[in-house]
Amino acid sequence: MDEPRILLTNDDGIDSVGFRALYEGLSTLGEVVAVAPADDQSSVGRSISHEVDIREHDLGYVVEGTPVDCVVAGLGTLCPDVDLVVSGCNKGANIGAYVLGRSGTVSAAVEAAFFEVPAISVSLYIDGGGKDWEQLATDTEDFRHATAAASYLVDHAHKAGVFEAADYLNVNVPFVADSAVDEPTEMVVTHPSTRYEM
Repeated sequence: MDEPRILLTNDDGIDSVGFRALYEGLSTLGEVVAVAPADDQSSVGRSISHEVDIREHDLGYVVEGTPVDCVVAGLGTLCPDVDLVVSGCNKGANIGAYVLGRSGTVSAAVEAAFFEVPAISVSLYIDGGGKDWEQLATDTEDFRHATAAASYLVDHAHKAGVFEAADYLNVNVPFVADSAVDEPTEMVVTHPSTRYEM
């Protein structure tokens, strides 16, 4: 897919640092149209609104609604001719099977699948380790490995036939605090954990 047109959404809100990092990274590969919530919509799952207000934003569009509202408005009206939907980058992992129905990030990708548009949800796994995880990953550079993974998949997954086997991908990338560590970790295909105590 040369110069893909990408609908970018998330559940942390259009002004979140992870969203900005992914927007900037994916813009080097193609045209990115933001259709994202006005504010934090974490853990709303596939909630949908009867009506939403939409306004223009310097990155695209901001929606007073959920991530699913964003995908419906984007694919239904605002940018129906996109090649791919990317949701993220979420601050916090979406790795357990129990969370897949709760996550706004993953739900946006699931919604895109119903429109028959390939999708990727991207989350940054932060192991707080006793620290306040909200104080971590506060700069776009902190999302560099997640952005690299998403960019790689946008550039290669379609050509490799990935979306012939899967409607969407749920990608979780470990947070690396040390800015000197430039090499991302190996990408591995997994199955969602069935443990509840994530």
